[in-house]
Amino acid sequence: MSHYYHLLEEQIQLLRNKGYDEKSLNSPDKEGHLFTDLRRNFSAAVHQAWQEGEPVSFTLRTTGFFNDDRDMMHVKLQYLFNPEKNSLELTELELSADKTNRTIKLPSGKDLPHSSAALEMLRQQIKIDRNRIRHIRPAYYPKTDRRIS
Repeated sequence: MSHYYHLLEEQIQLLRNKGYDEKSLNSPDKEGHLFTDLRRNFSAAVHQAWQEGEPVSFTLRTTGFFNDDRDMMHVKLQYLFNPEKNSLELTELELSADKTNRTIKLPSGKDLPHSSAALEMLRQQIKIDRNRIRHIRPAYYPKTDRRIS
């Protein structure tokens, strides 16, 4: 088997083990869709990288539903294929829900949090953002056009 096949299978296994598949995420996508996207994007990145001689990044997106579909989380996985190192690396995880985003830089794919832990990290970010908004006082109070009689 080729080296590229091993790189791809390693990433698929990582995602599956960490709960980033349609079944674990309770995603509305057809089962296997995320891994099919990974294969397509990786293949395109390999071709582009060898033509240009530069590393190529690509993104995968999916959506997860948790707690009996009450909580929805959008997931964006950022990958980098480096032709010099002959490597495929998961470099970043971006989570979003309720107008809140949280980006997690991943020094290694092994640092990818489980999808259930990622949901909890996003909930914490939502609480922080809501508390921050509550404590902000407007610096400008617009004048009203009320007339005092």
